[in-house]
Amino acid sequence: MTTYHIIEGQYLKINCTAIGPPTPNITWVYITDGSVDIMRQGSGSAVLHIDNIKRYHAGVYECQAKNIPNEDPTTTRTSVTVYYPPEITHLSNDKIIDEGSLIELNCLASGYPLPNIIWSKGSFLQYGSNLRIPRAIRSDAGNFTCTANNSFGTSEHLVKAHIYVTVRYKPSIVQWTKDQIVNETDPLHLTCKADGNPTPNFTWTKSQGSMTLNTTGNEYRIHSVNRSDAGTYTCTAHNEIGSAGKKINVVVQYKPSIFKHLSSTDLSSWSGRQAIIKCTFDGLPTPVITWYKPNDRQTGAKTIANSSQIMVITTNDANYGSYKCKATNIAGSAEQAIIVTQLRKPTIPKLMVVLYTSKDCQYYRG
Repeated sequence: MTTYHIIEGQYLKINCTAIGPPTPNITWVYITDGSVDIMRQGSGSAVLHIDNIKRYHAGVYECQAKNIPNEDPTTTRTSVTVYYPPEITHLSNDKIIDEGSLIELNCLASGYPLPNIIWSKGSFLQYGSNLRIPRAIRSDAGNFTCTANNSFGTSEHLVKAHIYVTVRYKPSIVQWTKDQIVNETDPLHLTCKADGNPTPNFTWTKSQGSMTLNTTGNEYRIHSVNRSDAGTYTCTAHNEIGSAGKKINVVVQYKPSIFKHLSSTDLSSWSGRQAIIKCTFDGLPTPVITWYKPNDRQTGAKTIANSSQIMVITTNDANYGSYKCKATNIAGSAEQAIIVTQLRKPTIPKLMVVLYTSKDCQYYRG
């Protein structure tokens, strides 16, 4: 059987001739799936002629010659192959996939010769109509291209189609403000940035999540901090897939203060006695406490937690006067004076006797 190869859109012309006698009738028939369609007839010869041939014209054609009634005709067959470029006949819809899930895409194409199908995305290539990625990762998101190609004549023919794959994944914090040390009244600016799909929303909480802060977005600001703003701030990014958070510790430094109601007040002491005076303080960083005697000389002290005390031994007049407690840190200083005065025994009483000698004069004896 002869085979004719022809490109879609061209014309087909095949002449079939037979001789008798008597002159036979010539019939062209198209044989498909066992059925017969009569195409052309003639006496002695017939031409199978198809203008602008289409892919559905491909198949087996039979030329029949017959000149004796009720007898089977003499036949010859020919095959017609029609070349045509690829066409995408089925393509998966765009996909929305959760990270870790299966990506499965399908692309079917018709054409002759049968097209090759190639999937591509960047440097990724895979052959075949079905694309399977067992566990999607976020970098799999994007356009996957299905290319169907074949070759005939002197040319290569191809067609492309695209499927966009969206990979959803829970947020991860990619940038955040490091732990902060700020001075009281300074501004505070905290930020965190997150990657996630869908785009994450943000929640800010303070102190182990017990306080939700009145802010939206990935920034939190305080224009003038005070010591009560110190603590642990948590930025949480969340979407419908999951959440992630980062903790930021904030230390607020403030200058010292001395609590007068918890510190010693001015006092009096007998000579030779001992007295303990103290001052109670606060500040961050913890202040350094320096005690000054009345002569402005420093003296040693006992400091525990936020209280400092010294012992005053009043052995002489130099031990009396103003004692100063000074608290100092990098944010500033505060001081308080405590005055120690001396208690004295009364002097020996002095008596004065008045003697009357007359009405006009007096005599004093003492």
